[in-house]
Amino acid sequence: SSQKGLWSEFGIRSLSIQDKAYKVGKDRMFTGSVWVDINYLTLRAIKLHYLEKDERFKDIYFNLRKAVINNVCQLKERDGYFYRNYHDQNGEGLG
Repeated sequence: SSQKGLWSEFGIRSLSIQDKAYKVGKDRMFTGSVWVDINYLTLRAIKLHYLEKDERFKDIYFNLRKAVINNVCQLKERDGYFYRNYHDQNGEGLG
């Protein structure tokens, strides 16, 4: 999986790193951050509509699931609470 598009080490970005609006403006958390709800909806859609029908989606599903859960749980243990979104390049909680 390429980390040059929507995919990051911590989950799916809200905007591709290749988009000219990526991390531009004062509301940068909306232009590239990893949001838990976007990742949940992506995982849910893959599981409901593609996982059993197309073998190619298994690696995507399990790699994305692992990336999101690992980051969310590590920060929960470290900081004591869950974040809604995470920095796409270092995984730090943003809000």
